[in-house]
Amino acid sequence: MNVSLGPKLHRFERDRIAQYIVGGIWLAGAAFNAVATLRQPDPYTWLEESLVRPYRWFFGEVATANPSFWTLALIAGETALGLLTLAGGKWTRLGLLGGTLFSLFLFTLATPYTMMMGGYAAFLAWLAWREIKSSQANGSAA
Repeated sequence: MNVSLGPKLHRFERDRIAQYIVGGIWLAGAAFNAVATLRQPDPYTWLEESLVRPYRWFFGEVATANPSFWTLALIAGETALGLLTLAGGKWTRLGLLGGTLFSLFLFTLATPYTMMMGGYAAFLAWLAWREIKSSQANGSAA
């Protein structure tokens, strides 16, 4: 007997798959930064091209003074975002909202390599909104 699970369950499944993909992207980014970026002598010089003066100063003066520290902070942040997004429930909402904010920050760097993060931030905000709306409909704490 073939039983339809209904559109609500299918929506949940699609959203959860998207959350797994997003969590995996953050963890893959952390792994890349641990393997590749951490080994680079000057990994942040390309960010000095930002159109935003405070960012040019920060990446030109502060981040380049101790690139290992800032790369480890980046790895920790991406790992946390990935694990939170994968965790489910309120943790997933926190991971999606944190990912949205971090992606918006990257977008504001306004370099050719970070401009795509605006669309990614919008996608994460949309996923977070759907997760919050779904939890409210189910009576979970938002």
